[in-house]
Amino acid sequence: MTKVKKKHAYLFIGAFIIIFFVLLALFAPWFTRFDPLALAVKERLQAPSAKHLLGTDALGRDVFSRICYGARASMFIGLAVVFLTTVLGGTLGLVIGFYRIADSIISRILDGLMAFPEIILAVTLAALWGAGIKNIIYVLTFAYIPSMARVVRASVISVKSLEYIESGRAAGARNIYLIFRYILPACRSAIIVQATFCFAAAILAEASLSFLGVGIKEPTPSLGGMISEGRDYLGVASWLSVAPGTVIVLVVLGLNLLGDGLRDHLDPKLKTR
Repeated sequence: MTKVKKKHAYLFIGAFIIIFFVLLALFAPWFTRFDPLALAVKERLQAPSAKHLLGTDALGRDVFSRICYGARASMFIGLAVVFLTTVLGGTLGLVIGFYRIADSIISRILDGLMAFPEIILAVTLAALWGAGIKNIIYVLTFAYIPSMARVVRASVISVKSLEYIESGRAAGARNIYLIFRYILPACRSAIIVQATFCFAAAILAEASLSFLGVGIKEPTPSLGGMISEGRDYLGVASWLSVAPGTVIVLVVLGLNLLGDGLRDHLDPKLKTR
């Protein structure tokens, strides 16, 4: 397989995986036969069958239904985190990349935050702020803003020294005009790719927080919470943890493949190779 075909394969495979799970999450009521919250103790811990595609949990709830609705929660959190991180982190990156005074101060703060692993920072903040979907979104946004800002900052610094930007300054163009007319469009590919990887990281982090008990709380289905619930039954009902774990792996894999494909497609330096 040639390099060009390989790049396109990553893009299409990643896009297919993500579209599949997005549709599964959006149209969960049409794909599922059971209420994800309905208890049926008499049918507890049933193995996968024609009636229950992925079996039932310790309370008799349909695992497939809970995965579909859990994926919906994960996708919503991921999209919200990506939107806020892109807007806030992207704006911060534009400012510190263009203005040296702001860079000298804010970059030191970002370096301090990035000294902590993102998941450790997220767990600490979630423990302080409490569980719940809204708090998870705030926590993960705060954790991922530094990395987005650093990526955008690096792109701005590489672009602002180009000849046409210097010509615009010499012609008397305002900084705000140069930023939104030339610099921001030039940073588009870096922002899109970083947002894709941020999406994958947010979904994985949300699952980790729910697994640790500081994320989405019962009875709302969550993929991480399902893995946590199933660990006590690995010997007799492995599907309780394996099924949601497989979904997380596939979604994160799809987003990483999509990010790699977009990076190769949008980066002009890689296009010429």
